[in-house]
Amino acid sequence: MMRDDHGDLPLPLRARPLPWEDLGSLLSRVARRMSYEHPSWLLRPESGLHSIRVADLPVLSLRADYEFLEHLLLLDQEALYTLTLNRFAAFLDSTPYLSGFEDIQREFMLRLQESPAHQKYAASRINRPLLTKWDYRTFFLPSSSIKVCPVCLNETEAYDRLYWRTRFLITCPQHAVFLREHCPACYAAIPSLRLSPTVCPTCGKGDYCTAPHSLQPYLPEASCLLAGDLLTLKALGIKDDTSDNYLATSQVEGLGSLTPLQYFTLLHSFCEVVKIFSEDYLLAFLTPNFYSLLNQSHANRQGIPVRLVSVQIAITHWLFASWPDHLFSFLDALQLWCLRWTFGISFQDFLPGLFIGGEYGEAFAFLDQAYRRYQSTFDRQGYAALGHRVQQRLYAFGDIPYSSLRG
Repeated sequence: MMRDDHGDLPLPLRARPLPWEDLGSLLSRVARRMSYEHPSWLLRPESGLHSIRVADLPVLSLRADYEFLEHLLLLDQEALYTLTLNRFAAFLDSTPYLSGFEDIQREFMLRLQESPAHQKYAASRINRPLLTKWDYRTFFLPSSSIKVCPVCLNETEAYDRLYWRTRFLITCPQHAVFLREHCPACYAAIPSLRLSPTVCPTCGKGDYCTAPHSLQPYLPEASCLLAGDLLTLKALGIKDDTSDNYLATSQVEGLGSLTPLQYFTLLHSFCEVVKIFSEDYLLAFLTPNFYSLLNQSHANRQGIPVRLVSVQIAITHWLFASWPDHLFSFLDALQLWCLRWTFGISFQDFLPGLFIGGEYGEAFAFLDQAYRRYQSTFDRQGYAALGHRVQQRLYAFGDIPYSSLRG
């Protein structure tokens, strides 16, 4: 068999990509077939004429890297491309501009595209849609880590799904379990490139399939999490046969009509706001049942870690259930927080700047309607009425005065 320009022969034992498989997962399966001690050996052949960084795998873009893997794995560019997050670039096809700088940004991009340096840069890349750095860092996990479904990994052919790299996905709707982000033994992040699909390579003891955290005991409260994640998969162009089971029970029709970029931007915005609250402030707008769900789903920690993205996503999904009642409860808590803790920044200025208008005005049209309805119904009733509404929700948790909330 002839060697290619890289000086390496195709591997004698290869694997065919499975549905929605991640590139790191495919390389890991090939490494197991080759009896390699580590999958990264595939990226650093003995010839040393070409190598690929592990960090580049999720968004592989260099033409030379594709040519190397095409020859090594006997796969064409299209097959390799669909194993990377670039597959979602066509869905997230708008570049976020800073408000007020659109014209400057466009002029800069035009000049950059005409420069010899950019032309040389573009020539080194494959001629396919590529994920922008902003979309990658905002909507997906860091390059070296991935989430996993413990039940999916128990299947006959265990492999990682590409969409498990999505930052805003927290469950596997197919099996109604929480995705796992860390080793259950040493709590290390799960690397995307690992020899065993189920055993933690950091400690060698943790089993990613151990004790899947099922959402069944938390239904119907947890149905909003499954519905939200189904919408996330839909935004990425992934059809799930369980959609009818959960989406019909959630009132998120507005979200379902958004473009993928609008949808993910909205999730990102809400998570940014949710994380300003302390754990006890969650009592001001969540229901006891959902608060208990969050508490039990993080039983290995003391309290609810609001700074965790998974918690922020769960709360965001809850906000869009029972629309717009849950949102109104949240706006009450946020308005009270602004009055007590922001030292002069008004709720009316604070909220619209985050949620309404800006670069993605169309994304927030339905949210704008709900916000205006909230304003016309509650916003002009005064501080006493606001405190009374929050206090009534706190009574569901016990005799907790809203003045005791720590912000």
